[in-house]
Amino acid sequence: MAPRKGVSAEEKRIRMQQIFFERAEVLTLKELEKIAPKEKGIVVQSVKEVLQSLVDDALVESDKIGAGNFFWSLPSKAGQQRNARIEKLKKEIEEKQGQVEEVQKEIEELKRSRNDTEERQERLKEYIELTEKSNTLKRKLESYADRDPDRLKKLKTDVDMLKEGANRWTDNIFTLMSVCKNKFNLDTKDICKTFDIPEDLDYPE
Repeated sequence: MAPRKGVSAEEKRIRMQQIFFERAEVLTLKELEKIAPKEKGIVVQSVKEVLQSLVDDALVESDKIGAGNFFWSLPSKAGQQRNARIEKLKKEIEEKQGQVEEVQKEIEELKRSRNDTEERQERLKEYIELTEKSNTLKRKLESYADRDPDRLKKLKTDVDMLKEGANRWTDNIFTLMSVCKNKFNLDTKDICKTFDIPEDLDYPE
């Protein structure tokens, strides 16, 4: 099979694991460099890198015996590792959701006081960072969707809840901007500049 252009790194990892699952035997790097291009369309130059990424994620086992390095992977072991990574992502999502809720509470307090500009700016910065981390986690979860969709269903719900929290946070910012516009007769650009609010601020997708 000739190598196909445009194969993603994740797809190469999946194909590499399939070699181990289908053959159910211990292989060397040289053997994989012969098998992978022919059977799975992975160019020989990337075989070592893809293999090492699987070893780093504990999806492929390796051991050095004498002068040689040997590699193997069992479907049950790989499944356990994927489940462990999914649980880790789930925990991270829960933590970020808690942080978003805490920030939202602080914004509510700031809305009532509206005295500490510096603290308000810090909260805005933290909001942006949390949103970016949330989006990163979503992308990681999507990379697992084709492997275990049933197990990820609940995780998707958690991500949606996190997104809703971020949207409520955005509502609070827009409310503050509206108060400033109506009470102090400021235009949107001046408000954004004063409080370091991105002019293109919008609800997370």
